[in-house]
Amino acid sequence: MKRLFGICLVLVGLVLAAPGGAAEPAAPPSLGGLETLVGQWQAPSPEGGTAHVTYELASGGSALLERIDTGEGGSMVTVYHRDGEGLALTHYCMLQNQPRMRAASTGGKVFDFAFVDVTNLATQDAPHMRSLKLTLVDKDHFHQDWTFHQAGQEVLHSFRYERVK
Repeated sequence: MKRLFGICLVLVGLVLAAPGGAAEPAAPPSLGGLETLVGQWQAPSPEGGTAHVTYELASGGSALLERIDTGEGGSMVTVYHRDGEGLALTHYCMLQNQPRMRAASTGGKVFDFAFVDVTNLATQDAPHMRSLKLTLVDKDHFHQDWTFHQAGQEVLHSFRYERVK
């Protein structure tokens, strides 16, 4: 019995060592260039303070985690990930709702995320984010233009980030 077990272990080892025998871990799907944002950034906020944002890869590189400190005592999280041929995001807002958006294109320097739906929203007119245009300028600069829906009107909040680390 011990001999049979030993032979089985040797055979399994040979199969795993053979070319093509053991599957290589799959490379994480591309985030269309958004992975270049990994690091720390800051920007003047529309209210006059300084917004800080940190990006890190998560879930084996398949998601980009954005942590935003607004500079006015609020913080939010946005998670970017692949969705078929495009990219999707869920924004965990300090207003305690979660808009989801999708960008059809995953290449280039501009990502236009359009509203898909929102969870935890009291009414359709309750304040929430409706879209995000994210523009990669160069390795040390990017822009975010968030469209905020409130009382039937759309308000643009623009941030011009510069890399800190």
